[in-house]
Amino acid sequence: MAARGQGGFTLIELTLVITMATMAAAWGATAWMRQADDAAAQATGRWLLTVRIAVDQMLIRQADVIAGISAPRPGAFAYSNIMNPSLSELGEAGHLPTGFPAAPSLPYTVSVHVLAPVGDCDKTGCRIEALTLARPTGQTAGQTTGQAADVTRLAAILTGLEGYGLSVHPFFPAKLRGALAEFDNSPIPLVPNLPVGTVAAFSVFDTTQHAQFVRHDDVRDTALRGGLKVRREISTPAGLRAGAHVQAAGRISAGEYLQVQGLGTEGQACEADGLVGRSSDGQLLMCHGGAWRGSGSGFGGAFALDGVMGCDFPVYRDIMVNPKTGSCSCPAGFTPFEVSRGELSDHPRHTFRSFVCIR
Repeated sequence: MAARGQGGFTLIELTLVITMATMAAAWGATAWMRQADDAAAQATGRWLLTVRIAVDQMLIRQADVIAGISAPRPGAFAYSNIMNPSLSELGEAGHLPTGFPAAPSLPYTVSVHVLAPVGDCDKTGCRIEALTLARPTGQTAGQTTGQAADVTRLAAILTGLEGYGLSVHPFFPAKLRGALAEFDNSPIPLVPNLPVGTVAAFSVFDTTQHAQFVRHDDVRDTALRGGLKVRREISTPAGLRAGAHVQAAGRISAGEYLQVQGLGTEGQACEADGLVGRSSDGQLLMCHGGAWRGSGSGFGGAFALDGVMGCDFPVYRDIMVNPKTGSCSCPAGFTPFEVSRGELSDHPRHTFRSFVCIR
């Protein structure tokens, strides 16, 4: 009876199988780690996108304060530094969802920086930009290698930012660049150069379409070419000036003094009854009966008339005329009332009548 041969694997075959299995496991682990890193990078991009949207909302709400054309409104949320708001402040102001994570999936240090407005914010409007910077933890400014500098990771994060992302690329370490903007590295004053692998979310708000409107708590000097109508009172702690008429259906009152600059001359014609002016010597005048009248007194002086010669009595003329008019008459708006009548002993033919002028 013939002997049977031995079965099984040779040592070479076993070694080959183990080597192939090890290589397959290594490839699989590498692929899994790459997928996990890609997922974390995409999640970081989406996290930064949410912060960017919050910064956009903050710029819209705080644009007037950032541009310096209005003061912060009482009761509004107050940032410790409007040019460098923190993530917690964005959340307290209602711009981030409740329970929003304080940090992204990947190890980045995140800060928000509002850049100085560009343009004439007071008159024609200006452009306000902001950057949400995510600097890789442990990456130095001169280091161009490492996971943070991996272009695949950068691509995944920028994809999550949907076109609003910028980065310091290992091939261009002197720039922070993206599809919408490009800055020198570093774009923030007093901030050192950003390390390779830094990612930024770009926010912008243009105030041009709103520059011509007057705001609450506006600190600008506003010029209107037309009329201004209000249903209630106009209140100001400072001066109120008008180049033309100011009309009010109710009273105009002043908590201090009312200074009248319009000049008039007592007795001269005026435009309309009810106007108030002043004389060159500071006396308050009122327009009544088509002529300016002094408002300080109801007495308009006195004068005398001779029954024969009227006001032209040579000897007594100086004491007969009214000092307020320079003649034997009353100022405009005053009426003469006779108060006495008599004859002079040395001139029996002359009868003198004395008058006072009152309103």
